[in-house]
Amino acid sequence: MEAVTTTPVRPAAAPAGTVTLTVKVQPAFCTRLQLGCDGAALQPAGEPTTLARPVPPARTNRQMLEAVLAAETEAVQRYTARAKQAEELGDKGLQVQLENMVLDESTHREETERILRDWAL
Repeated sequence: MEAVTTTPVRPAAAPAGTVTLTVKVQPAFCTRLQLGCDGAALQPAGEPTTLARPVPPARTNRQMLEAVLAAETEAVQRYTARAKQAEELGDKGLQVQLENMVLDESTHREETERILRDWAL
């Protein structure tokens, strides 16, 4: 069984208002499970990166909803993959939380699909 270590985590380029976090993790967890939202992935040196996904410009309400649908679909895929990784690591609590997030995002996706399907042309 691996020892739990406490590691200070600071952003590489700390913008104004950035805080320092102290996290307790098993080293294998950091290398085997990468959180999947492009914002919480730990780098090998322990420095997190925070990159917002680009938001495509929309000229119409329908284009905006189509972008929302694409984002919800991607979120479902990412959370599903993370839930599988959590299961492989034996972290049942995290797995269930991620599966609940898949359910939420799937509901959002279905609602958006319905709105687009019923859109008056």
